[in-house]
Parts: sequence; C-alpha cells; structure tokens
Amino acid sequence: MKLFSGKRLGIHCPYCRDGEKVIRQNRTSGEFFVSCTGWPDCNFSENLPEDLRLRVLDQTTDRP
Repeated sequence: MKLFSGKRLGIHCPYCRDGEKVIRQNRTSGEFFVSCTGWPDCNFSENLPEDLRLRVLDQTTDRP
C-alpha cells in the first residue's frame, strides 16, 4: 500500500463517524499524522502509528 499525504486509510473517524481517517503532513514540521476528512467540522487527529510512519518515511527518502 502506498502511503502519502492525502491517503485515505478506509477507517471511519472515531469522533464524528461520518468522515474517514486520512494521512496528512504538518506544513511547519513536515511530520505526518492522521486526521479526519471532515476537518474543520471534526477536529480528530492522532499521531501516525509507527508501522505507517516508517512506510511514509521510507517513501520520502531519496533512493539511488
């Protein structure tokens, strides 16, 4: 599974139950996190789970 900012995870938001969890990237720090597609109406967010974080980081590193 390719992971990148904007990738929907196919999991309903635990707060609003209408939105879906999506990977986003902090514009300031560059860190990845998970939030709801219903933002700004829903303010759910959480740290990106370690296994997904490693996949995202692996994709953002330059490989020869």
